[in-house]
Amino acid sequence: MDENNVFITGLSMGGYGALRYFILHPHDFNTAGSTSGTIDINFSLFRQVSIEFCNSTRMIDDLERSIGNKTDWADYS
Repeated sequence: MDENNVFITGLSMGGYGALRYFILHPHDFNTAGSTSGTIDINFSLFRQVSIEFCNSTRMIDDLERSIGNKTDWADYS
């Protein structure tokens, strides 16, 4: 097993849990996914969490590639 290639995902409430666990334990996972998880996609909050837990803007960079620029993010919450 490649310990640098561990992913976490979940469905519905588990999707929220997967993202939360990823944020709380960023060194244990390469990335996380949520299918139908209820989340508030808030640019300022995601940026703060990304910098604090990942020491980079990785989370918001990934979201910008997936859903566009930050002004559109509220449409996905």
